[in-house]
Amino acid sequence: MDELIARLDDLAEEFADIETKLSDPATASDPSQLADLGRRHSELRPILADSDTLRSALTDAREAQELADAEEDKDMAAEFAEIATQRSMEAENLAEKYGIREYPSPANSGRRSGWTCRGGVSPLLP
Repeated sequence: MDELIARLDDLAEEFADIETKLSDPATASDPSQLADLGRRHSELRPILADSDTLRSALTDAREAQELADAEEDKDMAAEFAEIATQRSMEAENLAEKYGIREYPSPANSGRRSGWTCRGGVSPLLP
C-alpha cells in the first residue's frame, strides 16, 4: 500500500512539473515537446483526481479498523469494521480501475500485502 501512495506522490510531482513546463513560453516554441507534455498531462489529470478519493478511502478504512479493534462494545466494533470493509472495497475498486490489485501474502494469513497490475501495464506502477 505504501508503494502505491509513494507512486501517487511521484505522479503528483510529475504533474506539477509538467504544468510548470507548459506555462513556460519556451515550451510553446517546441511543438513536439508541447504535444508530449500535453499528452502526459491529459493522462495524469484523471489519475490524480482519483488519487484524492483513493487516499481518503484508505485513511477512512485504516481509522475505522483501528476504532473497531479498540472498541469494547461489540455492536459498535461491528459497525466500525463494516465501515472499514466498505472503504477498503472502495479503495480496491478504484485501484482496480487502473489495473492494480492487492494480493494476499501467505505469511500474513491472507492480509493484503502488496499490489500487482493486470496485464503488466498501469500508469500508477513504476
